[in-house]
Amino acid sequence: MYIKNKMETDPSIESDPALAIAVAQPPYQRQMELCIPKVSVNISQKTIFQVFCKLKIGYIVKIIENQLKNDPSYKRIIIRIHWDNTQPLAIEIQEHLKNPTEHMNIVYDMPWYWQIFANHLQHHPASSKPKPLSQQSVPSILVT
Repeated sequence: MYIKNKMETDPSIESDPALAIAVAQPPYQRQMELCIPKVSVNISQKTIFQVFCKLKIGYIVKIIENQLKNDPSYKRIIIRIHWDNTQPLAIEIQEHLKNPTEHMNIVYDMPWYWQIFANHLQHHPASSKPKPLSQQSVPSILVT
C-alpha cells in the first residue's frame, strides 16, 4: 500500500525499479514495542496515535488497548512500531529502554504525561520481584 500510494503521486517510480525498491524498504526496523501501563479510558487511540506521530520515531503499525482488570477506568497500551533508525530521538528512546527497569516520560498535554516502557516479552519468575524504579534522571519528551 505504501508503494501504491507513492506511485500514484510520483509516476517516475514505475519506470525506475531501483527507486521502487528504495521506497518499498524504508529505514524502518521493528526492534521493540512500547508499553504505556496505565492510561485513562477517556484517552482515545487516535490521541495516542497523534502524539506518537508528532515524535517522528517511526511507522506505527498497531496500537493495542487492554482494559486493566483491577481498575476498569484505566487501560494498558501496547504500541507496535517500525522504528526509523535515521532519527536521533528514535535511537535515544530504544537505547534508554533496553534496560527493563527504565522508563521515559512523554508529555502529551502539559503537565500530563505517560510513562513508557519497552514491552519485553520475557516473563519474570514469580520468585523475583521487580526492582523499584529510580525517579532520578527520568528523561522526558515534550510533544509540541
